[in-house]
Amino acid sequence: MLMRGRMFRWMLVAGVCFGSMGAGAVRASGPKDALKLIPEDAWGFVMLRSIGTIDERATYLQQLLNLPIPGQVTPMAMMMLQIMPNEENPIDMSSPVCIVMMDVQKFGAAEGAPMPDPSSAAVAIIPAKNAEGLIKKFGGEEAKDGVSKCTISNQEVYGAIKDKFVILGKNQDCVTRVLKSTKNAEGSVAAARVKVLSDSDIYVSVSVGSVVTAYRDMISNFIMGMGQTMGQNPADLKKLQDMMEQLNAFDLAINISKEGLAIRYLMDAKKGTDLEKMMQDSKNADGPLLAQLPKEKYLLAGGAKGGYSEHAAKFGDPNVVGNLLRQIHAEGVDERPSRQSMPSCSRS
Repeated sequence: MLMRGRMFRWMLVAGVCFGSMGAGAVRASGPKDALKLIPEDAWGFVMLRSIGTIDERATYLQQLLNLPIPGQVTPMAMMMLQIMPNEENPIDMSSPVCIVMMDVQKFGAAEGAPMPDPSSAAVAIIPAKNAEGLIKKFGGEEAKDGVSKCTISNQEVYGAIKDKFVILGKNQDCVTRVLKSTKNAEGSVAAARVKVLSDSDIYVSVSVGSVVTAYRDMISNFIMGMGQTMGQNPADLKKLQDMMEQLNAFDLAINISKEGLAIRYLMDAKKGTDLEKMMQDSKNADGPLLAQLPKEKYLLAGGAKGGYSEHAAKFGDPNVVGNLLRQIHAEGVDERPSRQSMPSCSRS
């Protein structure tokens, strides 16, 4: 219960930090500016668009999915950061804010704890109109090696100032690591990802390769156990793990409006890997994949286009259609035509 309570408080603080991100049309800084503050070896990060749209987006979600979301999220969130209504706000509401997750095994480990604490490896990077004033608002003590001990909602945290931004986290070593980082994510994030990031209400990026490598044995045991339950070939499951280790990043870009919820995902393969070559072999769809659907309201709709190549064969079954037919027990259906057609898909 204690850990759940702490995690809940940190989730609220994270929500505040997300809310501080400036509106896309008026914010002074863009995604590239925020990426300069994220260490290159971070395990992932999250961004939201702006504090000006949080309540509106929350209302849309409540209406679309009938979720128990309060109508006014931001006032409660600001109070969690000890910023009361009708007082001067030292946070810069017109610039990006993000939550960054560093190496959980390194920064989340605690003596005597059975498992690492992910919240200890997380930091918030908040733009400030008055960085010193924001640290003071949190009761910051005199800085040592650039880091001050602070208090938020009766919980001890650490804060540091970098340029016009404030870095906050519950682990002093993690805050120091982000503060002194010289290699950032700006140069490692492809232009296509930056473009989608700029247009998104919510953007989540996970360094899949780093996470999978760190938890290789645990993930391997889970995949094999799942495969036995589902009757999958262990060799095919090993290919899945190999593919995940060759994946540099997996991103989710979410947009919310009164019309619905749009989710896009992006995958970035490590340079020179078979996964990168497989992606280079793939062809984009000629048009909207959902264009043929009737003009009705949907709870969930999705589309995908795939193909087969010599590189794709290293990660899965070349007879995908036939394998699917067997899994759904489609009796009497001849799978041989699918075997003949799949190798030509990438050339069609």
